[in-house]
Amino acid sequence: MSSSSQKSNTAGFLTVVSILAIAALLVLAFHDVFSGEMRSGKYMDPQVASTVVEGTIYDRNGRILAMEVPVYDLYINLDGIDNTQLDMLSQTLSFYTSYNQKQILNICNKAESLKVFIASYEDESYYQKMLTEVTSYGLNTFISTTKSSKRIYPAQFHLAQLLLEVESSYSDILNPRPSYGEQITYGSDIVLTADLDIQYFSDLAVQRVFSLQNPQLVVSFIMDKNTSEILALSTYPFYDLNSQSTVDMTDYAYLKTFEFEGKTYEALPVISAGDFVDRHEDSALIKELFNSHADENSSSLVLNMSGPNNSYILFLGSIEPTQNMGKEALIEAASIIEGGLVSQSKL
Repeated sequence: MSSSSQKSNTAGFLTVVSILAIAALLVLAFHDVFSGEMRSGKYMDPQVASTVVEGTIYDRNGRILAMEVPVYDLYINLDGIDNTQLDMLSQTLSFYTSYNQKQILNICNKAESLKVFIASYEDESYYQKMLTEVTSYGLNTFISTTKSSKRIYPAQFHLAQLLLEVESSYSDILNPRPSYGEQITYGSDIVLTADLDIQYFSDLAVQRVFSLQNPQLVVSFIMDKNTSEILALSTYPFYDLNSQSTVDMTDYAYLKTFEFEGKTYEALPVISAGDFVDRHEDSALIKELFNSHADENSSSLVLNMSGPNNSYILFLGSIEPTQNMGKEALIEAASIIEGGLVSQSKL
């Protein structure tokens, strides 16, 4: 009986405690509601980078082939400016733009809004110099600028076709999504196997073939025979990626695999991209080269250039030549590359 009585007392005690706990919670909730002190969570948007700076592309020697630069767009604010101030401002800006004073005044007079675009500056130091002079005359309130970015290619037409393909195939690495917890997200850099010095001789060679044979297109590449690394890749006529013209890539060929002297070479165009090392099997961005040279209207030359320092495979191809259709023109062009390599102790 005593055991049963103890269990009954324990159960009763626990019941009373539970009732008191529930009552206390109800009192607290009642107090929060009617005192205006209800606890509430506050949602905060995560910080996402407002700017993405695209990664830089280098050749194997660290020379910049593609990079992002800041651009400052300059506007004149016509609201409240008098003729004397506009004359002085236009004269000052004429020293820092491609327009003379009269042209700037004509642009302002024909403007359909109070904010008139005048020029863009890619050189920040030049922009700052202009801003300092305008400010010294007390005219800075009549100008405004917006900052953006632009992709430039310091090597101009050199390696243009390869750069265009690399930027397309590695866009997620060069130009990633904005990251959380930072104001600026930087894309990863890419290092190519290409050597800009060797590329220069390759470009001279394709120009020579074009001048001698007058073909539709000339293609050349130089490969390290021991590593399969693409050291130069040229097509002619050239095009400059800095221009805004649309490039039709239909007739531009790329190297993926290449057979020479009984050995198959898998072309390697990239040394590193981001945090990983590019392997042969990852180099699918390079398209087939020889499809353009399979018909009777094309001629090509493949040479093994070996010296005490290095060994190279040189390919020169001419699409639909209209004159001097033999190998002589190609051999003459190849001698330009060979002489250049020797002069730089690279052969």
